[in-house]
Amino acid sequence: MNRPTIGSTEAVYQAGATIGTYLSQAIGEIDSRLGEGYAEKHPELIAECVRSQTMDFNMAALTAVLYEIGDALNARNDP
Repeated sequence: MNRPTIGSTEAVYQAGATIGTYLSQAIGEIDSRLGEGYAEKHPELIAECVRSQTMDFNMAALTAVLYEIGDALNARNDP
């Protein structure tokens, strides 16, 4: 995993696209499982799904970084 190459301004704009993707996916998944229009009637469920997607992404990114740190530490200890 490499250091981020995205600037803060670009990250702000990209965040909007990311949340749009999360919202669309959450609404589609809720409606496909619970019936058309269910998501619109239960915005709290949409919010929880988006929160879950965000936490899942953050955990995956953190795990990748921790593996990278572990690999670097192991490489320093190799003869």
